[in-house]
Amino acid sequence: RRDRLQLVVGAAGGSAIPDYVTQTILGTEVDHADPQSAINRGHWSGQTITSNCAGIIGARSELEAGTEVAGLLDGLQMLGHPCARTTGLRSGLTAIELRGRDLLLGAADPRRDGAAVGY
Repeated sequence: RRDRLQLVVGAAGGSAIPDYVTQTILGTEVDHADPQSAINRGHWSGQTITSNCAGIIGARSELEAGTEVAGLLDGLQMLGHPCARTTGLRSGLTAIELRGRDLLLGAADPRRDGAAVGY
């Protein structure tokens, strides 16, 4: 049933929390990934504000280094994203998905300490 709570997601990570949570929700709801797979995906963010990057003051486009999304860097730069870069993005995400009436499926980001356990 779609009128019941199905997924709870939260994260540590400062200003990028909305980015991380949104990516996880999209991964589970749009791509139909399980919560752990959605959390494990590479992250992107646009929350870090630069004080002066090539004469630009504003949000920086960041892609998680060492992941598949890092391959988007050249395209972002060609599109003129301000000071696009790859960097470490450690989200600290956790999620709990309700499956059926009695099963809770927990997931936690392996990039940081933490656990989410369902039973």
